[in-house]
Amino acid sequence: RPAVTSNAAMGDATSSRWRLDGYRVLITGSTKGIGFAAAKEFIDLGAEVMVNGRNGADVKAAVARLGKRAYGCVADVATPDGRDALLSEVSSHWDGLDCLVNNAGTNVRKPALEATPGEYSRIVGLNMDAVYHLCVGAHPLLARSSRPTIINVASAA
Repeated sequence: RPAVTSNAAMGDATSSRWRLDGYRVLITGSTKGIGFAAAKEFIDLGAEVMVNGRNGADVKAAVARLGKRAYGCVADVATPDGRDALLSEVSSHWDGLDCLVNNAGTNVRKPALEATPGEYSRIVGLNMDAVYHLCVGAHPLLARSSRPTIINVASAA
């Protein structure tokens, strides 16, 4: 079986077709896991990335690990104020946005029928409502791009 490698890991074999130089990317929930891996890949391909998370120390550490094309914003995207703060921070760094990656998500580690109404509301609030509101809120920034993209990530652990 062939080894699985990322485009960035292929080094010189990565053609200019796949480069993302100058591409501006916002990734929610990007201090760890899938979000951090996506941020690293975008940066390896030449993009600039706004990293996001709720914990200031985690955001700072992720930005330090990712390097000079990474920026950070501490904000809870499950809340309207958090989403507004994040989009305001993006606007202060860039005059537009090429890609929004809605990666932040949550789950309750129990059978669905055992989830309380509050737990269900928290799950839907972040996994669905926040995604919708971020797409709407980011629209003016994405409209300034010649190649706007929205990626919605869903996973379960």
